[in-house]
Amino acid sequence: MRHHMQTRLPHMLAVAVGGLVGGGIIAAQCGHLVAGAGEFLRYDAPSGNRLAYELVGEHADPSAPLIVLESGHQASHRYWHWVALDLARTHRVLMYSRAGYGASEYLARGTYSLQESIDDLVDLVESVRDGREVLLVGHSLGGYLVHRMGGAAPFPVHSIVLIDPTHPEEIVRIPSRREGAKLLDRSHITVVPSLRLGWGLMLDTPEWLADLPAPVRRALRAEFRDFGAWAATRREWDSLHQLFRSPPPLLSVTVPVWVVAASLTLETAYEQRQLFDEYISAGRGGEYRVIDGATHLTVLSSRDYASQLSAIVRETQNVKESA
Repeated sequence: MRHHMQTRLPHMLAVAVGGLVGGGIIAAQCGHLVAGAGEFLRYDAPSGNRLAYELVGEHADPSAPLIVLESGHQASHRYWHWVALDLARTHRVLMYSRAGYGASEYLARGTYSLQESIDDLVDLVESVRDGREVLLVGHSLGGYLVHRMGGAAPFPVHSIVLIDPTHPEEIVRIPSRREGAKLLDRSHITVVPSLRLGWGLMLDTPEWLADLPAPVRRALRAEFRDFGAWAATRREWDSLHQLFRSPPPLLSVTVPVWVVAASLTLETAYEQRQLFDEYISAGRGGEYRVIDGATHLTVLSSRDYASQLSAIVRETQNVKESA
């Protein structure tokens, strides 16, 4: 573990929690800072939330599926920069931030649950898919969310690609994930009050951020110091606790479910492969891929790994169409 406070916490969370945390960064300041708020399209969901999103690939084949990208815990859609850039050469791509992250606003009333985020995404996809089938791609917690969404979506789903997905039983079955969850719980008590005072500005940004282009790095640095993003993280974590305490079985889906694993994620727990295999078995005809050398986060931030990931996403379409 690193021995400076400003670097130790992000590193510990990302390593210990693995599939639970898409970003692993706890950084905040008072107020809700929105970086680049004018750059995005807006969708007012029936829940009351206002979602910021981007549609790229305007010259893509209109018969190809719409690719939908869902981010991990404490992550905005900016994490998908390289993947979206690559996929947009051949497909229309939707990327967005869940309510509370990035430029998306959490305005819903009542008690939050993960189902609210799933419903928001369903509504957003319906509003933009323009008759296309949908190819769902999710990273970390986003993998679990799109898998649940794909099992009950009101529109045709082509296939589902899960990247290091969170599994509802991972806390029960993987000791290191259980310890990571305890670390997050402790952070709520000891770290968050300090961050409320603005100490999040003292946190170093993680090394993997250097793999992204400068404008994206600047925006993510601002998001890391946004207390609104931390509030969203806490909301989701509370709902995740409920999920882990009474884990439901994985939904069966009638389309292929592919799982892409970062090789270093597999090295953290031998039980991880079995959980990933269960996702594939819950679908029809999916496959398993490993990106060698990638971590849970660099699988998206590295341009090389992102290119390999994009190629796998395209492969899912080709395999299904040739079947």
